Amino acid sequence: MSTRSCVFRFGGALGAVVLLLLLTPVAALAQYWLPGPAPTCEINHETYAFMPYDRTRTEIGIGEPVGLDVSSYTDMDIYVDDLGSQYQMPDMFGRAEWTVDGPGQVWPEDGIAPTYTAPMWAQDINVTVGAVLHDTGSMGLDPPITRSVPFTVRVPNGITVAFRSDNSLGTLGPPNNSMGASSYFYCYILPVTVNFYMVAFREAIPQQRFTYPDQTQCVYEVETVPYVVADLFDVSPNWVDDTISTGLHNPGHLLVPNSNPPTYDDCQFDRLVPNLFFSVNGWLNFVDETQHHKFRGSDFMSQVGSGSEWGGLQGPYTDAPYFP
Repeated sequence: MSTRSCVFRFGGALGAVVLLLLLTPVAALAQYWLPGPAPTCEINHETYAFMPYDRTRTEIGIGEPVGLDVSSYTDMDIYVDDLGSQYQMPDMFGRAEWTVDGPGQVWPEDGIAPTYTAPMWAQDINVTVGAVLHDTGSMGLDPPITRSVPFTVRVPNGITVAFRSDNSLGTLGPPNNSMGASSYFYCYILPVTVNFYMVAFREAIPQQRFTYPDQTQCVYEVETVPYVVADLFDVSPNWVDDTISTGLHNPGHLLVPNSNPPTYDDCQFDRLVPNLFFSVNGWLNFVDETQHHKFRGSDFMSQVGSGSEWGGLQGPYTDAPYFP
């Protein structure tokens, strides 16, 4: 009786524990996330301007805007279930912070697809646009990753001129009351590897005096000519249509004084035309163009040009001269 009682007490306690273990489910392991391999991504960049053809170029003009976005973002986090099994699951980035090392602006600074706008700088400059991408925090928590794109910002540095077509200044003679020429030229602002469609330009031509063969003076007064290049959709970057004109001159100015018989001589005026662009430092000269006004004494025909490009011979005219 005493032995049975002892077994009952021991067996009862042990049995209760065993029974509890058998009837109670195994305690569940916590479900959780682990960061996987380090995330990867790329920064896409595409100029707003359609020309030059390579819109992914990293050489851009002052004032030129570039669209940015994040692509190929890969973040495979690890999900651990209640049995300890692991599964890879894709995550996204939660927030992007954009920065610029150098002048210019990124807007919005925390956007998914912002725009970088190059500064209206006074000289060429290198800048770097960067993005810090943060994890969503809803899965495995990865540290932020940083990506960047270097850009070279160019300023205008020259001009190329090409003859386009001739214009007319009046009614052809005889009588030959005046002489002059007017022609259209294509002007390309260099370098053409970038686009300057956001830049303001102007010709700032000073007063200039020239001497005719008859020793009288021809005075071209101060002239300011604002211009812009072709827009962002144009098929050719940085071109502008320019008209070069002599105005109408009196053919008598080609008469050589005291010549007998009367002799009319040729003459050419080479007019200085400074070209300026607007920058953070105001108006800056980037090239001095030389425009030619040429008059021929043998027949009073005239011609205009720029650099090595020339329009056709024109005139003379019956109209009264502007430069009498």
